[in-house]
Amino acid sequence: MKIYDISRGMFSTPVYPGDPPATARAVRQIAQGSQCNLSEFSTGCHTATHIDAPLHFVPNGATIDQIPLDPFLGPCTVVTMKGLLTGAEIDALAPRCEKRILFRGDGELFLSQSAAFALAESGILLVGTDAQSIGPMNAEQPPHFELLSAGIPILEGLDLSAVEDGTYQLIALPLKLEGLEASPCRAVLLQEAAFSQAQSEPVEYREVRWNTPEYQEMLSLRNRILRKPLGLDLYEEDLSHEYACRHLAAYRGGKLVGTLLLELLDSSTVRMKQVAVDELQRGRGIGAGLVRYAEDLCRRDGIRTILVHARRTAEGFYRKIGYQCTSGEFTEVGIPHVKMAKVIQGRTDID
Repeated sequence: MKIYDISRGMFSTPVYPGDPPATARAVRQIAQGSQCNLSEFSTGCHTATHIDAPLHFVPNGATIDQIPLDPFLGPCTVVTMKGLLTGAEIDALAPRCEKRILFRGDGELFLSQSAAFALAESGILLVGTDAQSIGPMNAEQPPHFELLSAGIPILEGLDLSAVEDGTYQLIALPLKLEGLEASPCRAVLLQEAAFSQAQSEPVEYREVRWNTPEYQEMLSLRNRILRKPLGLDLYEEDLSHEYACRHLAAYRGGKLVGTLLLELLDSSTVRMKQVAVDELQRGRGIGAGLVRYAEDLCRRDGIRTILVHARRTAEGFYRKIGYQCTSGEFTEVGIPHVKMAKVIQGRTDID
């Protein structure tokens, strides 16, 4: 079993604007002649990693000591997403998750009111985030109210930086603070072989024909992973040229988990595009496997060089599998990219 501490430090974490700071004071000290060390501390209920009870936003709502403990113990799903989530995105995500969802977004993931409503309707037991609040600063009340009025506690201020997306056992018990609307907590994730069994299923890589149901499913995954977080819509782009592309897909347990496109530029060069991996399958080697599969197909067809416009955030991934930068930074779909290339047969230098 592996244990991940996903809590933030009480005294080292900046407090939410306007909240009281956390302080500590030594009451007795052995170094000053006392028989023991004894301290006291003071903090707001929403400092560092904490749980919101319904009373936080619901008049006469349940207090933190009145909430059943069931939501704080059990299987959960960690998923990486950013931006302001919509109800439609939750409708697509929730069926693939456990009944406890922890969102990792480097503090940049927030729920819209429609997203919170969709979570409440889905039967979710608990929602967590690595942001200080589940709602954006200018619109905190609506998502909080939707969840808390449905009796769904909110776990905020998590540290998910060392955790991969996937399924874990969550333990995040609040203090028994009678009559209060929130409580700090020590949250941990447990990972056992039983929880990762689904991740051990073999991945199948295969080519998909254009304009088939499988292709449409790939479009949906690409749109969700590569465009929606940027506020864009793949279906609004001109995709007519894709009939001439090769569409490669990764499946695990019969479900689509990754996509990749190859566009022929000339008899010896292709451009690799739209590499996308399902949020819940990242960190499992699927992206690298898709690229290797694409490279094998290209070698078979006599292709010498593969080009890619890599997002700046993915540059390290491509470097690890042998791609070299061939340009400076430029902007594409509103975010920084670099051009990269890899010679897969013949000479090993990049022209």
